[in-house]
Order: sequence, then C-alpha cells, then structure tokens
Amino acid sequence: MDAVITTAFEQAVTLDLGFDEVRALAQSIKAGTGEPRDLAAAFARAAFLTPETLARTYDAAAEGWFGEAVNGPAIAIPELDAADPAKLADLWTALWSFADDSAAGAMSGALEVTTRTAGLSALLPPEHGPRLGQSYLTYPMVRESAAKGLPPRFDLETLKACPANSLGRAFYDQIIDNSFDLEVLDRDVLGLANLPAPHDFINTRMLQSHDLIHLLAGYEVTSLHEVGISGFQLAQCGHGYSAVFLAVVSINTSLAPNPGAFSFLMDIILAGWTHGRRAPSLVSLPWEEVWHLSMDDIRQSIGLKAFDSPYPADIIEQLRAAA
Repeated sequence: MDAVITTAFEQAVTLDLGFDEVRALAQSIKAGTGEPRDLAAAFARAAFLTPETLARTYDAAAEGWFGEAVNGPAIAIPELDAADPAKLADLWTALWSFADDSAAGAMSGALEVTTRTAGLSALLPPEHGPRLGQSYLTYPMVRESAAKGLPPRFDLETLKACPANSLGRAFYDQIIDNSFDLEVLDRDVLGLANLPAPHDFINTRMLQSHDLIHLLAGYEVTSLHEVGISGFQLAQCGHGYSAVFLAVVSINTSLAPNPGAFSFLMDIILAGWTHGRRAPSLVSLPWEEVWHLSMDDIRQSIGLKAFDSPYPADIIEQLRAAA
C-alpha cells in the first residue's frame, strides 16, 4: 500500500465530522465530485475510535446518499472523553496488510475475512470496549433485553418439529441444507459469557440470530447480502463487529481502481442501514415464541418489511462466474 495514501487516510480519521459534514460528503460522492476515502475514513473513525457516533455518521451518510432522512428512533450520543487516534498504530499496520492481501486476491475465503476482521477488533484501544458498551445501550430495546441475561440456546429438534412454511422449519432447513452451525459460532468456545455486559448479550444475540435475520428480514445467503445484513445489524444495535467489517470493506473499496465500486458498495451498505433503522428491534424478538408462525405472519405482526435489494442478490457471484 502506498505510504502517501495510507498516511493521508490515517490523517483523515483524526477528523471528527459532524452530521451536516458527513451528509454533504455523501452527497458529493454520489454526484461524482467527492472523495470516497473521506467517507470511508468517517466510517473508520466511528468504528475504531468513537462507536458512540456510529448512528450519527451512518444516518448522515444515508440521508446524503438517498436524499431523504432515515427517520429511525432517536439514538443519543453519550458524553465520553475525546478519542486518541495515535492509539491506532498497531491496527493500521494490520489493516494495510489486510488491504494489500485483499487487493492481490490473496484471501482464502469468507472465513479468513472474518478471522482477520476479528483480529483488527483485538487491536482497538483499551477504552474502545467500554465506549462500545455504553453506545449499545442507546439503541432501541438493547438495555431492556440485555437486562434479562444471555438468551437461551436454540434447540434443533424443536425447529425440526415446526410446521411446514413456518419460520422454525425454514431455519431448520437452512441450517441442514447449508451445513450451518445453529448459532454460527459456539458461544462457549468464544467465551462470550465472560465478556462484560452488555457485550456478552449483544455478541451472543447477534450470532444466534444472524441466520434468522437473513430469513425474516429478507437477506439471501450471498456475498452482496452479507454486506447488506451487516448494515442492518449495525443499525439495530451498533454491533461492533459489523462496524469494523463495514469500515474495512469501505476502506478497501475506496482504494480500488474501479471508480464505480464505492458507489455500488454504498448502495448496499446504506440500504441495509436504512432498513435496519426503520425496522422494529429484532434484538428483542422472542424467536422461540414465533417458531410456528410463517414469516409473512411475523412480518405483518411486528411491522417488518423484507429487504428491498438495490441489486440482484447474487450479482457478485454472477460477476465472478463471468470473469
């Protein structure tokens, strides 16, 4: 990675852009006059340094991009100490290596992307965890849901017994047909119960409900929709991993030689974000109580619309096959 580019980007991350500035930046990029790296830097700052500003940053970007306010529930910004960008030195080293490997096509697949993204999270400043924990509690229904403790495990046999066309049966079939794990990753292996509150709840809940959100919120299991659902999850609770993942994807794409790649990415990220902000809280949805219902019935009862994808869900797979 060119040192001039990386230095300029790291400097851009030190800038604390307000709502109007991010909105104007998104507008200018959509119009073809703005610099994509500046918006990627705003996402990176929120993800790596000031998670309490994630909602403000993405709401502003979405409003600038789509030309209308998100109009999601109000999310307060806690009063916290100023962030210190100098503490990101180790993260930048790992991130630029990640970016170089991605650009060179040296990534082995989705698992490596996930592992390296999680590795970046481990290099965030020590104060990031407490800041993120405080920001979680400002999202709808997170405080109330986390106060109930860790969610119970799902049971595969219960899902198998659900009627045809129900959410529970669709979830069961998705797991079996794709050889998925019931909660994506084992909560005990990850030691999620040992995390401080509300990190323990959020990380457990997001893992166990990820594939359910795919089904109920209308995100297909494709590369494009994994990006979209990350925007949705971030909007629902300020999910830390999703914030880092979307920052990394945005950074990599802003550095790509194809000038249309960043706009393509923003279309899906900000559509997912807007969908998640306008949707009811799935963090608090008692999944076990609705296993037997159809997805249409559940959506109608809670006021959830399925994701309106701006592109065919499998467009990335189509492009790869045609290359």
